[in-house]
Amino acid sequence: MSKVKVLYVRNLTQDTSEDKLKESFEQFGRVERVKKIKDYAFVHFEDRDNAVKAMKDLDGKEIGGSNIEVSLAKPPSDKKKKEEILRARERRMTQFLQTRIGLVNTVPSFPSMSPQHAGMMPGAMPPMRVPSGPGGPRAPMRGGPMGGRGEYGK
Repeated sequence: MSKVKVLYVRNLTQDTSEDKLKESFEQFGRVERVKKIKDYAFVHFEDRDNAVKAMKDLDGKEIGGSNIEVSLAKPPSDKKKKEEILRARERRMTQFLQTRIGLVNTVPSFPSMSPQHAGMMPGAMPPMRVPSGPGGPRAPMRGGPMGGRGEYGK
């Protein structure tokens, strides 16, 4: 921000022209360019000191029927550099996840294991079976001692 020579001017009326802005700001030094977009504008100064002087003097002043707000413009970000950094981060994350998935999917083999429980660690419990009766699998009992009847079963 110490090299910024561009001012950000906001709260402009629609009838405030680029020429009117240039005229107002040129009293502080040479203005290279003015770019107005809807209700704000960028005023490019040749010299930073003149830009700072204009900012301090014109902030809050009335131009075109409205009190304007003037501040130093943020320099445009280096979009390509940011995209490169994001792509590199995505590549690292993908590589990390692939190695993690690769480690998770490798199952150690133990010769003493039975074929129906392959992939289980020795001493681990096999999966539990769902209790079943004559009509197929039974659902767990709900509702405590009332057997799920609640108030409507009385």
